[in-house]
Amino acid sequence: SGHLMCMNIAAAGPWLCILCEWQEARGNQAAGKAGRHLAMLACTLLVVGVVPGLALGWMLWDRGLSGALARVPSRFTFALWELLFSALLMGGHVVWWRRNPVPTRRVRRLRSLLPFLAGGNSLYHFPLLLVILAQASRGQLQYIGILDPHFRELLLQGAIASRIGHFVLAAIAASGLAYAWCGLRCQPTPGASQLVTIGGRVALIATLLQVPVGLWVLFVLPHNSWDRLTGGDLAGSLFLWISLLASVWLLHTLTALALRDTSRKAVHTAMWAMAIVILLMTGALRRMSPPREPIVIRQHHLQRPFTEPPVMHIAARPAGRWQRTAARPILPGANA
Repeated sequence: SGHLMCMNIAAAGPWLCILCEWQEARGNQAAGKAGRHLAMLACTLLVVGVVPGLALGWMLWDRGLSGALARVPSRFTFALWELLFSALLMGGHVVWWRRNPVPTRRVRRLRSLLPFLAGGNSLYHFPLLLVILAQASRGQLQYIGILDPHFRELLLQGAIASRIGHFVLAAIAASGLAYAWCGLRCQPTPGASQLVTIGGRVALIATLLQVPVGLWVLFVLPHNSWDRLTGGDLAGSLFLWISLLASVWLLHTLTALALRDTSRKAVHTAMWAMAIVILLMTGALRRMSPPREPIVIRQHHLQRPFTEPPVMHIAARPAGRWQRTAARPILPGANA
């Protein structure tokens, strides 16, 4: 869940930096300060989130992940370069913004392209790749062999598209709350309270949109996952229903932020509520998904040619009245 929280803010946080750029251009100096905090936070969480991601990959390597990566060789290599590209864009945006906080309008528009490309690159490539790897490692894909030519077709499948939409909305909600926290750090600068309210509204809207998308995710689950959901797995059912109750609590706290409750307690309560919801939802998803079985490589022993056992034939001979037909082995093709 910590890895997911870090990558959510690192993926969608750069887009909200564009909003800070726009507000700073209109005279809100607190927005520029909060935006620089948010840009630096997104860069830091991108680096921090990679570490638990690598640890999780190492734990799942022998449980289907190695075989799934072998089915997407070019996409995985391309994703590594895209990750480096996003990091360079985000780092360049932070440095440029700190060195030139008040540029001309044309320079500001050009600089806003960096977070736009970084966020779009992350939200387009990585959710799709990670969802396909998860599906392939559990044997839930209809395609066999290399999956690189079928990525666009897989994107249109409900089981994959629903999870991608759920991740994107979760990233926007977490980034909206990070936006509010950065605005809280700028208080009592004039305009900082407005940033907290805007961040709460962004998080609230994204969380409300997650309700129909979450139902879509549940409806396209396999039948064995539904069996776990309806009582087949007690821990999975508890994770799901408690996470739904926690989501109501999260909506209540985000509504308070959206209605201009900009106190430190309100922001911190919303942050704790979102962290608990992410933790419970992650646990429910893992319990409802079919388990990954270790890959066992079996070597089939091939039979050597011309080593088949001899065939028993009955040789018919003229026999006497009291004699029996004798059975003897002869080579295949030989005359009896």
